[in-house]
Amino acid sequence: MAGKVVWRFLSANNRSLAQSATSFPDAVSCADAVGVLRDRLALAEVITVRDTHGKWLWQLRIAGVAAGVSARSYQRRLHAVNSGNSFRELAEHSPAVSGARVRP
Repeated sequence: MAGKVVWRFLSANNRSLAQSATSFPDAVSCADAVGVLRDRLALAEVITVRDTHGKWLWQLRIAGVAAGVSARSYQRRLHAVNSGNSFRELAEHSPAVSGARVRP
C-alpha cells in the first residue's frame, strides 16, 4: 500500500470485517473514498479470490476496481461470498461517517 491511511469497517464488538483495498496519503482522501464507496454500493460486485495459502478472500469491486477487501480469510468460498454480501448490506445501512479516527 502506497499511503499510510486505510479505512476499516468494524462490527459492533469492534471486530474488523473489511478494509480499504488501497491506502491513502491522508485522512481527508480516505474519508472521500468512503463517501464514493457509499454512493456506489448499489453498483458494486462481490468477487472471491484466493490468497497465497489457498484460503478465500472477498473483494468489493466498483467498475472493476477493488474498493474493499475482507479483513479475514475463509476456508470455504461460500463463506467468503456470504461475508462479502453481508458487508455490502451492512455498509448500505450504516450511518454516514461524521469524522475519522486516526490511529498512530
